[in-house]
Amino acid sequence: MIQAELNEILSDPLESTRQLSREGRRVIGYCDNYVPEEFIHAMGMVPVRLMGSAEHITLADSHLPIFAGQLSRSIFDQGLRGKLGHLAGVVLSNSSDAIRTLFDLWERHIPGQWVGLVDVPAVLQGETNRRVFGSAMLRFIEQLEKFGGHSLDPAELRRSIAVYNENRRLLKKAASLLGSRKLNADTYLDAVLSGFLMPKERHNGLLLQLLENAGTGQAGPDLLPLHISGPLLVDRSFLPLLEQCGATMTSEDLGTGSRYFWDEVSETGDPVAQVIDRYWNKVPESYKTPMEPRWLHFSARLGTGNAKGAIFVVERYSDEDQYDYPIFRDRLQQRGIPSLQLDAEFVLESEQARTRVQTFVEIVKGRVS
Repeated sequence: MIQAELNEILSDPLESTRQLSREGRRVIGYCDNYVPEEFIHAMGMVPVRLMGSAEHITLADSHLPIFAGQLSRSIFDQGLRGKLGHLAGVVLSNSSDAIRTLFDLWERHIPGQWVGLVDVPAVLQGETNRRVFGSAMLRFIEQLEKFGGHSLDPAELRRSIAVYNENRRLLKKAASLLGSRKLNADTYLDAVLSGFLMPKERHNGLLLQLLENAGTGQAGPDLLPLHISGPLLVDRSFLPLLEQCGATMTSEDLGTGSRYFWDEVSETGDPVAQVIDRYWNKVPESYKTPMEPRWLHFSARLGTGNAKGAIFVVERYSDEDQYDYPIFRDRLQQRGIPSLQLDAEFVLESEQARTRVQTFVEIVKGRVS
């Protein structure tokens, strides 16, 4: 069964990536949606997403303050403890001050492991920033070529673009089935997260099987449809908690969800330029300006699942993510749609979160009944 395979992969994400290394694959860890996976893939390597851990941090606190956030601290802690030693390298980007700082810390404290940098600007507007963005991507290609020992082959890049575009189309199909409740929320989230931990060719095969077997879903009609927003949702215990409170996710615009896979790369023209163009024009993350394209994507996804409310899962200490919420909340209020912000550090399964979600679900049900 596909679900059993997804469970096995996600039960120990690092072991899944270790297996790739044992098979002789050069695995590159990354932690941001602005790292162009197509370039890594075309160089014959396997990009996998570093999603951190809820484990107690033992070493990274000597280098990063607590307000750097659980994601960056836990990833660096894993690196310092040797848990990422099977990776051929790590790629970081200018997604936040904490993640950008990891590049310098990694070079200094884990010198035996290659680390690359995609130093894209925070503001994705204007011709000057467009040139800076393109230059950062080209410098990253140079880093990859030096590390890989060969040049980026345009034919291989075109093949990688096709593989990744197929993956994006399959995930968009899964998102549409989520909205129509033909795919339950747990399976949908597992399908998305598993793709961060394996070659996209294998993930495409699993998605095809999953979509072929998608039925009526398991979400009962009495479950309140909700939209889930935020930079990342990797806690697989949250959706069962949501269901226990009488609700389910029927749409999302997560950074580890539709924001990641929504935009495709044009398969005509110069492949390097088209990849750069895709990452410049993609749905912007909450740590990037402008905000309006992010709202447009949020609004469009919200309508696909007939959501009656929205929950924003925001990483604690992340100012960038918290800037969006008041604006989105007010716009939702104008539409008569209530919302809830949940501060998170990976694990949302707590009595406080349960109480807040349960109260929110009861309020929304009272408004729509």
